[in-house]
Amino acid sequence: MGYTYINVDSCFGAGVALLILSALAVAFRITLRWRSASKTADIIWSKHLDDLFCLLALIPTIGTTVVLIYGTRSMLCILGSHNDASHIGDWITSTTPTLLVYIIFIMQPLALGFIKLAFLFFYRRIFIFRGFQIISLIFIIITIGWMLAFFFGFIFDCRLNFSANWGSLASIGENCPFGFLPTIIFTVIDAFFDLCILILPLPWIWVLQMPTVRKIQLCGVFLLGGFAVGAATLRMVICIKQNTPSNATDMETIMGMPTYDIIGITSHGLFWTVVEVNVALIACCLPTLRPLLSMAAFGTVISSFGSFLQAMGSRLGSQKGTQNSSNGTGKFSKMSVTTGGSSPSRAGFQKSGAISPTPSAIRLVEMERKTGEVHVAREVHVVHDPYELEEDADEKKYLSNSSSGYAV
Repeated sequence: MGYTYINVDSCFGAGVALLILSALAVAFRITLRWRSASKTADIIWSKHLDDLFCLLALIPTIGTTVVLIYGTRSMLCILGSHNDASHIGDWITSTTPTLLVYIIFIMQPLALGFIKLAFLFFYRRIFIFRGFQIISLIFIIITIGWMLAFFFGFIFDCRLNFSANWGSLASIGENCPFGFLPTIIFTVIDAFFDLCILILPLPWIWVLQMPTVRKIQLCGVFLLGGFAVGAATLRMVICIKQNTPSNATDMETIMGMPTYDIIGITSHGLFWTVVEVNVALIACCLPTLRPLLSMAAFGTVISSFGSFLQAMGSRLGSQKGTQNSSNGTGKFSKMSVTTGGSSPSRAGFQKSGAISPTPSAIRLVEMERKTGEVHVAREVHVVHDPYELEEDADEKKYLSNSSSGYAV
């Protein structure tokens, strides 16, 4: 039997791993972007709409993944399993895809729609050209319409006979006018939109006033969304191969599995649905996670930590020297600075040149020098968010100069 990698254990393991990775990616993204927010209003509006939609996408993404995990560990253990040959005669009337399939179907438009909106608003924050703002706004309107149309379309696919959605395949074919055709159309449009959104910013990158190497690097960052396009394309192919029940009756196998193995065929489609949703969400967060993924940023953190330890060591050393060079009142003793009839001030004997400084005076000068070094280190050593610095530098150096006269 083909596609044997779809089983209870693989569905459970992939679901848990993807759920953890998606949650961590969004958590790190929100944390880094929160740190870069200059005003409270920016958290919701202006520069952070893409983060808001990313957070909204996490909710249905968790929902679809939890449903897959639950389906592998429920009493029925339905998802990831396979029908045996005992259903070979009545599989189209007795086998049911269960309510879990219906739940995943109605949540996937929300998850994928919010992810697409997160991508688009991220682009709009970076590229402020008037032409790009207009085109991206058109894509936003189309994406919202596509998301809502298929969300309500999947809910009312069988009109008000909701139980038919998780009935047998014969019941779906009888009560649902379009059968599985909406699912095929949905996956085709989904993959096409992902490809369009992926290549949308590329033409505008090449008009920026920056070195060609930098342009190629930016293209590589934006092409990280190619992981989402690949997952969407793969799921589209699988969904088309699954076909509709009417055509399945004339076939012996579907994707290498016998036609009576409806649970295995359905689990295969749901598996890649969950993979696409999670991979798309992770890919959406990758450009924002540059500080965590960059070795240069890691080196900056280590360097900053080392400088902090060095400053703390110098401070502790100065405090220890201060205690050794002071009397009971906590002030420097005049007797430890001068000898005989010399001037009590260090400036006095340095100007006269007649009396050489004593060891106590040398210690005092060194102590003041160390204290001054610690003070300067504490004032100068300020660690900034590398993502914020890089983002501000890119926008000020390249985007603002390149978009003069085009910004909206």
